[in-house]
Amino acid sequence: MQKTGQNASILIWSIFLSIIISLWFISISTQINKTLKNNQNIQQEINKNNQIKNILHSQNPTSQQLDDGTYLQISEKNNYLGSLQENEIKTFSFSWTTLDIIEISIINGWPIRYTYDIWSVNQEYDILTSWSFSFSGNIKPSNNLSTLIIENLWWYTFFQIDSDQEFIAPERYYEIWKKIWNKNVLITKEQIK
Repeated sequence: MQKTGQNASILIWSIFLSIIISLWFISISTQINKTLKNNQNIQQEINKNNQIKNILHSQNPTSQQLDDGTYLQISEKNNYLGSLQENEIKTFSFSWTTLDIIEISIINGWPIRYTYDIWSVNQEYDILTSWSFSFSGNIKPSNNLSTLIIENLWWYTFFQIDSDQEFIAPERYYEIWKKIWNKNVLITKEQIK
């Protein structure tokens, strides 16, 4: 009887030990699997960032599909959509020689003051309180670069500048979009540096 009790005790301990070893093995293999997946995700993110960097630093960057299925959209050079905090100023530069239109629109917010030194007239300014204002003319022949300065007068303003020609904005942005269930979802928006 004692021998049977010892055998049962050894059997219980061996079952218990094999369960512990199995759980330990499952835990280790789960951690290894998780680490491999994380490494794969990090590698994909590095490849995506390198691809974005190569596109943005190319001679003529264009919006395009990325290798991972997302879409890189680069802001256009003849359109600017941005915001200003109170008393913040942004300067835009123009260098055309033809008669073209510039349109300033307040999308949401408060009055802005715009000052332009673009045409053969002296520097002009006005306050735009709502909606939009457009003007056109030839760039000054004396210089190749003319400016438009936008200043927010109060609180917070979201505005847009459209033009027939390309211009230099204080900053440009790119967006990464992903199609999820037939909907385009914005993943990230960052400034081009």
